[in-house]
Amino acid sequence: MKKLLLGIALMLYSLSTSSQYVYNATQQVISLEERLWVYALAQEAALRKETSEQKAAQKREETRRIVFSSINNMKQYVSNALGKNIDETLRKQLNDDYQLLNEITSKIRLYGITNDIWEELEWVSDDISDNVVSYNNRIAKAIKEYEEAQQKEAAEIAMNQEWTGTGFALNKGYIVTNYHVVEEAKSILVQGVQGSFNTEYKAVVVAIDKYNDIAIIKIEDNKFKGFGNIPYSVDMQMAEVGDDVFVLGYPLTQTMGDEIKLTNGIISSRTGFQGDVSLYQMTAAVQPGNSGGPMFNSKGNVVGIVCAQHTGTDNVGYAIKTSYLRNLAESSSLTSIFPKNNKVSTLPLSGKVKSLKKFVYLIKCSNKTESRPSLNSTSVRSFENKKSAPASTKVVDLESQNIQVETSTHIFVLTKIEVTESYTKLYKKVIPKIEQSYICSDMEQYIEDATTGEKYYLQNSTIDIAPSRTILYSSDKVEFVETYPRLKNNTKFVYISTGKTYYGNKRLITIR
Repeated sequence: MKKLLLGIALMLYSLSTSSQYVYNATQQVISLEERLWVYALAQEAALRKETSEQKAAQKREETRRIVFSSINNMKQYVSNALGKNIDETLRKQLNDDYQLLNEITSKIRLYGITNDIWEELEWVSDDISDNVVSYNNRIAKAIKEYEEAQQKEAAEIAMNQEWTGTGFALNKGYIVTNYHVVEEAKSILVQGVQGSFNTEYKAVVVAIDKYNDIAIIKIEDNKFKGFGNIPYSVDMQMAEVGDDVFVLGYPLTQTMGDEIKLTNGIISSRTGFQGDVSLYQMTAAVQPGNSGGPMFNSKGNVVGIVCAQHTGTDNVGYAIKTSYLRNLAESSSLTSIFPKNNKVSTLPLSGKVKSLKKFVYLIKCSNKTESRPSLNSTSVRSFENKKSAPASTKVVDLESQNIQVETSTHIFVLTKIEVTESYTKLYKKVIPKIEQSYICSDMEQYIEDATTGEKYYLQNSTIDIAPSRTILYSSDKVEFVETYPRLKNNTKFVYISTGKTYYGNKRLITIR
């Protein structure tokens, strides 16, 4: 009995321990599955986090790219503006804005795009816009003041019926002055010949260029014995920014007297008011009465004809380039009147003035008399206003000749040439070859007569003149016009642009 009970007990114990073993093993399996499940969840969460961070990083990088692109666009806009003929106030403001854009770029690379940087960027963008608007307002005001001053001057002239200007000597009794000096004059008198103001000489107009404000007059008076040996030449080459210049003239004679006045300065720009390519801007001070006077370079040669002052600022004057005087003389068959020998280049400024002032004259005009000085109809040649083509215009279609220049960024094609008695216009088409580029016209461009070698330099262009630029994109279709002096009939010529020669099926272009 005891053995039986013992056996049963052992069996139960064995069963109990076996069940415990089975139970424990089951628990271990469940625990492992739980761990695997938790691990899988953790992996999935980590993957989601990684994907989210990648997307966030991509978004941050896209934002950085857009911001950098915007900054570069603003910098390009500022650079283009700085390349134009703007005033010093806007130039300083834009230089400061450009520096701030560089600083913001550095901060973004170091710290990323923070709220502070967003605010700085918005502020710079607004500041650039405000500065440009303010500049435009200043220019508009200056133009208005200039126009009011012109109207006031015209009213004073009409009231007084007498006015004065300045002129300088050429050979054979010819004198250069401004067209607006002799406009509407019924009598013209010249004083100061050989330094004497006791004698007045009658003069008549022989050639005018209304558009560029130039007039050539000639003394026709029995008592006139000639100017003597003129000690300067008329320099037709383009002067450089920074060249020293000085002006002689007779400003405000009613209050300042008729003694010749000297002012000096430098050429501050090779373009004038509102970018006019026919003018130089200079720092030599000029006043009413200086009009028509010579602007001399440091050697004592004439490089410009004084024509205006800027009423909106101090010591800003304008002078017409002598190449336009040459064009007028050539169109009037007066090419032999230019003096060519300089005798004062080695003298100090005081010595130059002492010698030159005998050839700079006070021009006295009046509309009081009934008779107007006679104009010799065979010798007077007037340039037409370039804004309207004369009826005698000749047009040559060049499309079929495939006359072009190809550069690494563009293809330029000559499409048409228009010739009048006053000017030559070349019509050009540009085809961009890259996504973004720029073009400009250069004052050194010229048309060369293939027979004589004579060069006709660019006068004006409907696109920006270097160093300014016109931005182009690959999708742009741009046509523009460049204006040159008048070509003669039956002229065969080659067109030279920025050092490259246009070529085509017919290398030489002929005007008939």
